[in-house]
Amino acid sequence: MKNSEEYKSYILCQNSDLPMTSYDVESLFTNVPVAETVEVILDKIFIEPSDTFLISYDRCHFKKLLELAVLDTAFILNDCLYKQVDGMAMGSPLGPTFSNIFMCSLEEKVLENCPLNVYPLVYKSFVDDTFVLFKSAFHLHQFHFYINEMLPNVKFILEKEENGQLPVLDLLVSRHNVSFNSSVFRKKTYWSGFKSLCACF
Repeated sequence: MKNSEEYKSYILCQNSDLPMTSYDVESLFTNVPVAETVEVILDKIFIEPSDTFLISYDRCHFKKLLELAVLDTAFILNDCLYKQVDGMAMGSPLGPTFSNIFMCSLEEKVLENCPLNVYPLVYKSFVDDTFVLFKSAFHLHQFHFYINEMLPNVKFILEKEENGQLPVLDLLVSRHNVSFNSSVFRKKTYWSGFKSLCACF
């Protein structure tokens, strides 16, 4: 999905009789396995051993460039210097790209190996924000357990609908008669930040 507008159009076309849920990754940026994601990128670009990127970069050279860009990140906390050993640094220009690539790769594995008895009828994602429909509400928890077994450092948070409403990305999806409707959704952190900003004026 390119943006929330495309996401919204897709959701509104789905069967509103099905149980809906969302699975979001807890602290995605700092839990992206960097070395694994570098290999995913290389596998996508260099299909054959003789392949090159931008004419002159082979797999080995391009790997070194990626590692220079995302490894050995240093930061200061309480006057102490630390080295980030894994995960993407908050504010890193490559953070969103690496997070998106990692999530796409993970979701391919999740859906490819998912047991048929808990396989979702609809699974759409925008980075780590997912909209999922199941045949039965019982499958929500089974699928949640299954995806949290995939990687030890990546934990999905299950968000179930309440009163026929479910926040997904910046949308509030709700059931209305025989279809889904949506409105703008703002997290609590948005309103607290907004109030703090207003207090400055």
